[in-house]
Amino acid sequence: MAFQVEQVINGTTYVYNSIGYWDKQKQQARHKRVCIGKKDPATGKLIPSKLFTPPRACRDYGVYYLLTHIAENLGLTHLLQDVFPELWQRILTCAFYEVSEKRPLYLCASWTESTQTESHEILSSQRISDLLKEIGGQEQKRLDFFRTWARHRGEQEYIAFDITSISSYSQLIEAVEYGYNRDGEDLPQINLGMLFGQTSLLPVFYTLYQGSIRDVATLHNMMAFAEHLDLRDVRYVMDKGFFSTLNVVEMLKKGLKFHVSVPFTMSLAKELVKELETEIARPPHSFLVNGDVIYGLTNKVKIQDKPLIAHIILDERKRLESKEKFLKQLIEAETRIREGDDMEDNDQMKRFKKFLRITTSGKKVVIKRDEEKIAEALSHKGYLIIFSNCTGNPQEAVQLYRAKDAVERAFDNCKNELDMKRLRVHSDDAMRGRLFVTFLSLILYSCIDKKMREKKLYETYTQEELFRELRRIKVVELSEDHTLLTELSKKQKDIFKAFGVPLPQQSLL
Repeated sequence: MAFQVEQVINGTTYVYNSIGYWDKQKQQARHKRVCIGKKDPATGKLIPSKLFTPPRACRDYGVYYLLTHIAENLGLTHLLQDVFPELWQRILTCAFYEVSEKRPLYLCASWTESTQTESHEILSSQRISDLLKEIGGQEQKRLDFFRTWARHRGEQEYIAFDITSISSYSQLIEAVEYGYNRDGEDLPQINLGMLFGQTSLLPVFYTLYQGSIRDVATLHNMMAFAEHLDLRDVRYVMDKGFFSTLNVVEMLKKGLKFHVSVPFTMSLAKELVKELETEIARPPHSFLVNGDVIYGLTNKVKIQDKPLIAHIILDERKRLESKEKFLKQLIEAETRIREGDDMEDNDQMKRFKKFLRITTSGKKVVIKRDEEKIAEALSHKGYLIIFSNCTGNPQEAVQLYRAKDAVERAFDNCKNELDMKRLRVHSDDAMRGRLFVTFLSLILYSCIDKKMREKKLYETYTQEELFRELRRIKVVELSEDHTLLTELSKKQKDIFKAFGVPLPQQSLL
């Protein structure tokens, strides 16, 4: 610990910095004093010693240094330099800020003031607003970026496609409309569709849809975009929201490989479960996926006379949990009805109304359960039906489908970790620019997340704790042409080693 002390010598008051340290030889705490100047006898202000000049500035450097190397290793820096030669540094600075601070982008100015960046540019709220509009207005350059990025990533295996909703208060953005909101919010929204590499676990491409567009209607355009990006030799992995006979037939006609789950609104899915429910839960059909015991069978089916492979999957633990949850909610709905609650004011109670027969006898409410409907509702719990033209093994089918969770995690990071649950912009160009910056941030965030999982850094740090450790690395500006990098701790060196990043050197500043 350091503190200031004063000492009067021959009538002059000298000021010292007293720095505490541990004397290993004497095994006791000691203090070292350094004279930093003397007090003006008239004003009492410090007159600095010629040998002591306070630093001009002290800025954070560790997180920025790590992100700079990650962007370079991924090829993002070079690609942005080619596509946006005049804007690339500002774009990356915004993405670095978003990953590092997870705060609204308009607050970036104070971060650029306190962080040692390559450009040393302070990004005010107005400057960021102008930047987003400029990016948003250059649609061809954004497409050029996506095409080159997709080619650079070289995804040759599986591409997961999914959609999320982002709410907005703005009435000036054309695509903002009311629709099915995945966060359960009563706000208009845009829909963001994204292709995500299941091998690299990195985002590849995104596009926008109007807020009212249903998932199933988005696949046609996304396939066209993927073809434009030269993503022809990949296999699509999708959830049941994208399943329709038309989509399956179109993918088959285009010669695309796919892996899509099927909703139980389709009679064929119900028939498959009914046909195999007595056969599936046998030991010969079991296997492990991430420690869970799963049962699976394969069957051949046809969609408009086109052959496909159907995987019938059963997770008994999930089946029991879903059954228990369903019955608890059913019983809760019954209780609240008997207490006189209005079913129309409660979504859960409205959902369970069809499973109950409600009559009155005088003042008494009589409730009977519709056992046939309840049995039908429970019959598909724990089951998953997957149609594919490229996977013949039920275990591989489940592993592929579960790997799609990376997309869900990415969307969660995008909206919660990267502060994109709300669009805080009020024009189409600004909105498109804002989403492009967030896409870059998500690439960096996903890369860090993957590396931390691979190197088991999550056993020691959260991502925020890791950044906090790196923020302790400072660049001290002693004079206009003299800067100093603070010493690196063992923890900081280990973090850089885990990411394969060389240790920062004084010569790099």
